[in-house]
Amino acid sequence: MTPRAQHTASIMAKLGLAHGDADINRRVKAFLRG
Repeated sequence: MTPRAQHTASIMAKLGLAHGDADINRRVKAFLRG
């Protein structure tokens, strides 16, 4: 995983935790898979 991807994943993970939204987590995983 590239540093940029790690940074993006970190931000998305924080957003997911903040919202407690499993749908966000699924979208992030799908986004990271490309």
